[in-house]
Amino acid sequence: MRKGVFLGVILALFMAVPTQAKEITYSEQELLARVVEAEAGNQGVIGKRLVVAVIYNRVESDKFPNTVFEVLTSPHQFSTVWNGQMEKMEITPETLFAIEIERAHRTDNEILYFNCGECSGKFAYKYKGHNFGK
Repeated sequence: MRKGVFLGVILALFMAVPTQAKEITYSEQELLARVVEAEAGNQGVIGKRLVVAVIYNRVESDKFPNTVFEVLTSPHQFSTVWNGQMEKMEITPETLFAIEIERAHRTDNEILYFNCGECSGKFAYKYKGHNFGK
């Protein structure tokens, strides 16, 4: 089976609503998967779920746009989108699994931010190479 067909089948498996009664389009699902892979590809399922949680929480927050596409493509929010890194990513089954599990069983409904490495500011917690904050 070709990679694109496989990806289409996998993405179709989680067309369900990930947020409060908001549908996520196929193109948003693929964008989400690519961004999660690029941002947390080396973070395992838990790290990937936390990045998904940030994205879903932003969609649900009054402080951010209300679609996955708008959240991910907002200027200077997800570096892997605006620097093109996410375009180079091969979406792994682990990433698709992490997205689906997070959609069904939310990890943290409050985190709205994450970054890599050392930083200043108050963060709720750190997981591997990411700091997560509210």
